[in-house]
Amino acid sequence: MLLLGINLKAQKIGIKAGANFQTFMPDYAVNEPDYKFRVGWNIGITTKFNLSEKFSFQPGLIYNSKGTSLDDPSFGSDDFIRSAYTYLELPLHIGYDFNDKFFGYAGPYIALGLGGDTYGMIDDVKIEKTKFVPESGTVNAGDLADDEVPYQLFDYGFNFGFGYNFSEKSAVTLDFSLGMRNINNEISDGVTITRDADDVKDFHRGVSISYIFYFKRQIKEYEN
Repeated sequence: MLLLGINLKAQKIGIKAGANFQTFMPDYAVNEPDYKFRVGWNIGITTKFNLSEKFSFQPGLIYNSKGTSLDDPSFGSDDFIRSAYTYLELPLHIGYDFNDKFFGYAGPYIALGLGGDTYGMIDDVKIEKTKFVPESGTVNAGDLADDEVPYQLFDYGFNFGFGYNFSEKSAVTLDFSLGMRNINNEISDGVTITRDADDVKDFHRGVSISYIFYFKRQIKEYEN
């Protein structure tokens, strides 16, 4: 990795893992659902490149489980829907060290959809598990199996958060995530659009609590 015009002083590489509390921000033309938070998890690699005494560049590669829950009284007292989506996420954060213990960070992310599933019960009828299939653009309904529902192959958004260093090798973080892309595809029957993505918009949002274990590695300082 080249950082032009900047001293690269040190690098941290660590394993990050934790719990996600995720839901959707809906924007529906009619009958907007009341989504609840769903518990998921995250695990992956995080890095830290010092740009100055206070600032750093913090890219990573995270396997993220997102989703939502829906408990709608209009369905019935025992009815519910649970949905889970998985992504391989690339965060591109800029960090700031307030002192030796406290730090913050913010920046965009892009994510590749890997799949997922949904299940539940409506009107006392069990909904069998249905697969979420990552697809790009408008999807032809005829290309989907009976147990498949598409969602967008790529997602993107903005993260920010705060952390506390227990030591040079471990930290805990509180992360906030705001998705900026509607994850629903348009669906066509080959002639007309049967699901208009402009009428059914769902955006990820969530909070994560994670633990980081760093493997600190010194690398040669240079200036380009």
